[in-house]
Amino acid sequence: MEILQIAPGRLKVTLSAQDLSEYCIDCDGLDYDSPASRAAFEGILAVVKAKTDFETEGGRLYVQFYPSKDGGCELFLIHSEQAMLYSDSAPIPYRAPEGYLCPSEHLQGVLPLMELLKGRACAYRLYQMPEGGYLLYCKEPPPGAVLLLENYGKRVPSPVALYLEEHYRDVTI
Repeated sequence: MEILQIAPGRLKVTLSAQDLSEYCIDCDGLDYDSPASRAAFEGILAVVKAKTDFETEGGRLYVQFYPSKDGGCELFLIHSEQAMLYSDSAPIPYRAPEGYLCPSEHLQGVLPLMELLKGRACAYRLYQMPEGGYLLYCKEPPPGAVLLLENYGKRVPSPVALYLEEHYRDVTI
């Protein structure tokens, strides 16, 4: 298990396939409704708390889970107190920027979408998946591109971009 503090109140926990087997869980079966998954997650949090000053109690804990290529997974943990931006007057809830992810089996499937997005001044990145196929990711699209992107893909939280950059090859056309 590798623990990396990204920022105050934010951690990235990388679990190998061996770590998952030690906790008797796998990526496909990880579900909060499962008692085994909850017990494993509580064990992981206990290790995180013992190794870092990350507070796992007292407030909400936001968790994002992504499977890794090696059979393990990555957990992103954000404590609710750190998920807010504070001003002098009152706390303002932090809202992670969202993006859109549009998959395609072939490059020809995303080329028309790329042309349409250029006309709407929308920045995007194209990734090639190891098993074949492509993913077009558009972070914080302008209002004129949202409806178009909703037709081709789905809305995802911004940490997906970090995962894509780490696990997929960027394609330049």
